[in-house]
Amino acid sequence: MADYHGLTEEKGKGLPEGTELHPVIAAFEKSDEPTVVIEGFIGTGKSGVVRLYAALDVDTYVEIPESAIVHREADKAQPGFMRAYVRSDSRVMSVTRERLPAGDYTQGPRPPDIGPVQPKPNFWSCSAKCEASFAAAAATILEAQARALATVDPVRAERLFRAIDARKHFVKEALHLCLERCLATHGRPLMIGRVFSLETFFEEIVARHLEGPE
Repeated sequence: MADYHGLTEEKGKGLPEGTELHPVIAAFEKSDEPTVVIEGFIGTGKSGVVRLYAALDVDTYVEIPESAIVHREADKAQPGFMRAYVRSDSRVMSVTRERLPAGDYTQGPRPPDIGPVQPKPNFWSCSAKCEASFAAAAATILEAQARALATVDPVRAERLFRAIDARKHFVKEALHLCLERCLATHGRPLMIGRVFSLETFFEEIVARHLEGPE
């Protein structure tokens, strides 16, 4: 009989002769439930609970009910470090300690740091990402085009220009598709003095970074 942390299996049962289950596999087969791995340094917790610190600064820890742990194992390379296999639907308690001057504490809780207000996404912010990607691709193509112009061998130069034309066509199609997705997601933007045209906007971007549209 082999005993794995309280789980007993009949040695050799259902296994090739001369082999035995790995302790983790034995535990999983015994519990037959989904599990997650939680690692940390063992701390002192209340009875029936395992406390694991995320790091040696002990500012953050998690408390796991012992009944939720399917299997546990120590890391011989790190004294006091443990790996726990925990039932994924179990309730654990995560604690993060905040260190601050006593004077700050007596002034009451600080307002949450919510950071700068992020603008609501719209067509213009979406299309700006499309244009940035297109501009980067166009810059690479123009560099390749300059090298092709300097090529002495006419046959090689012709091959290079054919490849460059294909790349131009591809990145233009990708830009147009990206702009179409922005329009479908955010709707047609309002413009002063004229009605927005996706095709005109597309051509302006192409002319700005690459060349006139095909």
